[in-house]
Amino acid sequence: MKKLLVILMISPSILSAQTLYPTLQWAGISFITRDIDVSEQFKHSSILNEDLRPFITKKLSSLNNLSFVLNVENAESYRDGTISFLLATDTERISAGKLNVNNEIRCLSIYSISLQAFVYDQASQSILQIFPFSGEVNHLDPLIENDCKKRNHDLDTLRILMFYLSIDKSRVEQMELLKMPFEQRVSQLLNESNKKNSLQVPNNLFGEFMASIERLDPNAIRDTNFIVGISEISLSDLSVNQLSGFTEFSENKYFSDIFGFQEDAFKIWMSQQFTKWFNEAFNLPLIPFTKGKALGGDVPIKFSDSAKILNLKLPSLDFGFKINIRGFKKAKLDESRLRQAYAWGAFGNIVFENPGYQEYTSIDVKNILSEEVNKGDDIDDWKRFNFSLNKSMRDYIQNLKKLDKKWVKDNTNLKQKEFKKQSKLIIQKLKLKDA
Repeated sequence: MKKLLVILMISPSILSAQTLYPTLQWAGISFITRDIDVSEQFKHSSILNEDLRPFITKKLSSLNNLSFVLNVENAESYRDGTISFLLATDTERISAGKLNVNNEIRCLSIYSISLQAFVYDQASQSILQIFPFSGEVNHLDPLIENDCKKRNHDLDTLRILMFYLSIDKSRVEQMELLKMPFEQRVSQLLNESNKKNSLQVPNNLFGEFMASIERLDPNAIRDTNFIVGISEISLSDLSVNQLSGFTEFSENKYFSDIFGFQEDAFKIWMSQQFTKWFNEAFNLPLIPFTKGKALGGDVPIKFSDSAKILNLKLPSLDFGFKINIRGFKKAKLDESRLRQAYAWGAFGNIVFENPGYQEYTSIDVKNILSEEVNKGDDIDDWKRFNFSLNKSMRDYIQNLKKLDKKWVKDNTNLKQKEFKKQSKLIIQKLKLKDA
């Protein structure tokens, strides 16, 4: 009887804990693709998957003070738990171009990775939230037969792993690592990451993912009244020609591969930057643009050790931001015997809407980056254009939160009164508490 009494006394607290602390199922790391063979689309990340999966799972299991019970067992199964989450590689891209460095032609190799964490309902396979993470790292290399397109596959895989782990090595150290067997070098870098706690380095993709999981509140997700996201990203004909290298500018090598400029990759980056700034400003994750679509359809998720594709359903948006890239412009400002001053301008338009029904606000935004360069140096126009475009989006979001009169005057087509009216409407529609 005493035992029964104790059980009866404890049971309500157990039920209460289960209500307050729902279970979240970790489904593992995967890839966004419809291709059966992920090794073709993700040549390097897919090779590292087997080692990164237990590494990330162990990191997740060490998280404390969560608002939910985290289940990391059977990490590759997406059939357990009411709410599940996974981390999917969306883009793996290596671009390369010649660069004059101190009168020596070198290869600039640009490694770009974008990930998306999906929180979804297990029963309906419906996406509840998406958290995007993206970044890039650059390496300088000597030319191989005067060509930057020739790649060292093992070196690229090593650098992708270093990128994931935020570990920096000189080229000499990298070449020494390549002398080791593959498993040994991977193990050494994973151990080094643990020892240095490298995932805590700012802007580390895995570190940002861990932080987003720590902040996750499943009860708040369930109580969400409406869905907000990127409803559309479009490029004007002028901007497509400029980005593709058909005007006075070369191709945007940061979003290109051997087939040329990749429009979807550029749109995904733009969407991820916008959603990142918006979440930082208002603690509201947006549904980002995903692989050629922003509305409707589904997201195909492929686990590397399974033949099946998991199709997660994108939710319909109640409110969305529609972004149009209008174009880019470069102008010379000044010149001396040794130096030149230039300005790089990026121009866009942002619409806040109820997708398919009503546009509430529209604003033209721009950002001008001014910089001096040495005469004779190679000028990386697209590095500056990308920065300028990114800043125009971030400034727009920051001004929704806190108005800067000078920014409105210098960088938009609206008067201060009109911008205030637009901001107030967006804040009211989205019920933004921190504005």
